[in-house]
Amino acid sequence: MLDWRPDIVLTGHTPAIATDEHYFKLIADWTEHYEHVEVLKRLQKGAESVLLVRVVPREAPGATMVVDETTGLVRQIHTLQQLPGVGIVGVRTAFADFRDVGGMRLPFRAVAKFASQLIGRVVTTLDNAETGVEVLEETFAAPTAPDK
Repeated sequence: MLDWRPDIVLTGHTPAIATDEHYFKLIADWTEHYEHVEVLKRLQKGAESVLLVRVVPREAPGATMVVDETTGLVRQIHTLQQLPGVGIVGVRTAFADFRDVGGMRLPFRAVAKFASQLIGRVVTTLDNAETGVEVLEETFAAPTAPDK
């Protein structure tokens, strides 16, 4: 179910490709999240050497990543996303503005370009990120329905 559309129930591969949660897997141990990881090709982009890496998750269609061979940072990922009312759409997400956060290099900018021109592109920009911050449990509690 989507938080903003409780009338839509997601089944099969759909839940795994309907959210951006899979982007967090890019900085984790890939062997924990992907059933198959394969380097397809090494490419030169100017002075930069990148790897095309195919990953296949356990519960969703596969994706292709463009990985900086020197730093190991994922520069792009080509995936499929389920969009309610539209269906499955190809999307290329480019990551930039990598900064150190608690010893990890995280992208502070992501630009997703959808295969459908009707959707266009979605830009996500972070201003800051912190680790070790205490968060109250109720911060992420499901909202309650208003009294009628």
